[in-house]
Amino acid sequence: MFPPYEFYRYFMVDYFIYKQVTYKNILDNYSKVESIVMHNVFDYNKENYFKTLKSSIRITYFHSIETLFELIFALEQGIRSEVNEHQDELILQRLAKSDYRINFERINRIANNDQDELKKWDEEFIFKSMGKPISLIRYIFYYIISPDNITLDKVNWDKMDPSLNSIKKTLILLAKDFADRKEYNAYNMDLEYYP
Repeated sequence: MFPPYEFYRYFMVDYFIYKQVTYKNILDNYSKVESIVMHNVFDYNKENYFKTLKSSIRITYFHSIETLFELIFALEQGIRSEVNEHQDELILQRLAKSDYRINFERINRIANNDQDELKKWDEEFIFKSMGKPISLIRYIFYYIISPDNITLDKVNWDKMDPSLNSIKKTLILLAKDFADRKEYNAYNMDLEYYP
């Protein structure tokens, strides 16, 4: 296994964005790129090709949600399992040993506003680097940001809590989309599901 910093150095943060933008641009500019993207493809059906691209856009959305929650759960597991200022060094191990069934159940509970699941985000942990307790959700999304290391005026600093609340609401909405397995499972069965 390669060193943990390599995971972060080579993690393709923009992977889903590049994929989505590429498909969307093909759809929006098809008349300009058809000869390039369909080079040496004969007897294809343009309508089916468009459905394939749209389906891939939609399924990539689900994969990006799954990836986000896998990362969140891996970080959370590390924080809960041991006090270690270098949790990032263990994240690969936790991701590799992740049980998707358990994580799917958790995503489902989040989608259904399970209060026991949602209150985990507000649980506070103390990190030496911060010198005070911070919530799990803040650790995950704003770990290094504090009044001691970032110069922000009070007006902007006061936006931290509303921002964290927006993140929580967004995670619930994403969980709801992901938990509705009918659409995800229909991907290979009914391409007409996608407009």
